[in-house]
Amino acid sequence: MNTATYYVISHYPSRFKSEHVNIGIVVFIGGDDIRVHFIDDLKKVKVLDPNAKIETIRSWESTLPALLLEQQQEKRVQFLQNFGSWTIPEAPGSFVFDNSKDYLARVATLMEHLAVARPRHRPTREHVSRLHLDVKDQFQIHGWLGKNIKNHEIVARYELRDEVNAEFALMNGRLHVIETLDLRTSNLSEKRKEARSKALVLHEAKRIDSKAQTYTIIAGLNQQDTQGTRELMNDYSERVVRWEDTGDLEDFYLTISKATGKPMLKLQ
Repeated sequence: MNTATYYVISHYPSRFKSEHVNIGIVVFIGGDDIRVHFIDDLKKVKVLDPNAKIETIRSWESTLPALLLEQQQEKRVQFLQNFGSWTIPEAPGSFVFDNSKDYLARVATLMEHLAVARPRHRPTREHVSRLHLDVKDQFQIHGWLGKNIKNHEIVARYELRDEVNAEFALMNGRLHVIETLDLRTSNLSEKRKEARSKALVLHEAKRIDSKAQTYTIIAGLNQQDTQGTRELMNDYSERVVRWEDTGDLEDFYLTISKATGKPMLKLQ
């Protein structure tokens, strides 16, 4: 079993505008195995950016891995974040595979789900964090997300009771509730308030089902002054999952895979 981490590559004609198109992914397997995969149809790039040269972009599929290998390992992500008109998210996704055929199938599924432009998140009346969207994407990719909790599907914004909604809920004989907490912000005071709110949701899940399994996925635990927040979530969660820890995420996904009765990636 091999583990790969990946970043979605997005083409931005202007760094001052939100218009963009996702063109593919860059995959890291271990320290020196780097692969780049672009979507088949790059015409949207030309529509969005008339000055873009599709042939040049396509050529990077074979030449970018060698260029990245010339960079120090800890600087490769930063290099990609400042590579011409491209950018990548701060946190990677991950998947596991057994062999080359399995790898290509998983890449194909990722491209199908992720190589679609989505506007940069902007605050709405109901705040949705970047972490929530990333976790939701992962559940969708693995084929676990749905609308029928009785069918062992993960349901987003599931109502536990009036005015108390779980970010994600699953039922397989007992209730599973998953909350996310994104600490990648300078306003940690606001995040502490959010943490208390999520703790109440997890407490309510336990009140409804004493055998409920509760999880909190946290991003940004390396930020200063987060120890108290983590201790709070530890008190109300069976498990705290560190978003930046690939091993932690893989173990969590395996747990959810068993709970849904579906493999870690559902091939389309």
